[in-house]
Amino acid sequence: MSSSTETTPSKAKFFGFDHVHFWVGNALQAAAFYSARFGFQKIAYRGLETGSRDVVTHVIKQGKIVLAFSSPLRPGNKEMGDHMMQHGDGVKDIAMTVSDARAIWQKATAAGAVSVQEPTEMSDEHGKVVLSSVKTYGDTIHTFVSVTHTLARSFPDSWPSLAPRTLSAVSPKTSVSSTLIILLATKVGRNAQH
Repeated sequence: MSSSTETTPSKAKFFGFDHVHFWVGNALQAAAFYSARFGFQKIAYRGLETGSRDVVTHVIKQGKIVLAFSSPLRPGNKEMGDHMMQHGDGVKDIAMTVSDARAIWQKATAAGAVSVQEPTEMSDEHGKVVLSSVKTYGDTIHTFVSVTHTLARSFPDSWPSLAPRTLSAVSPKTSVSSTLIILLATKVGRNAQH
């Protein structure tokens, strides 16, 4: 029996893009480039210092646009290595903020979508986040993100960045629209498939 506060799949809502996650050869360099050239600010980090021994991730933000860049830390990371050998640096995940990641995943898989990650709940002192993922075209996936508190992020293992990079603080302020980022991600993905 479900409670009246649960969201049913037919009422689950899409609120917008949460982030675009790139798998790249050098996550620090990619994040630094977007910060220096397009005015993004570093907001989170996951790597050796946070206990991640396999993958390093730098997360940057400008307005509502959030980009994550991840690189393998070990040469034996077959999944990321094979992806980059086939596609080069490119988009792995286009994540969307939704009202109910469980319900949308359930509806998508019931309609034939292939599951990558079943709904998984993570929480900390700021709130909780539920993540679920399905395959889309090629090797790209979509992650559904539902957050129950505005301070919770879809990168719970990351350190928040306490200060902006010096270069982005003195660089001219620029603005990038989310449409441009999605077009760039689509073009990179299409070029990598050829």
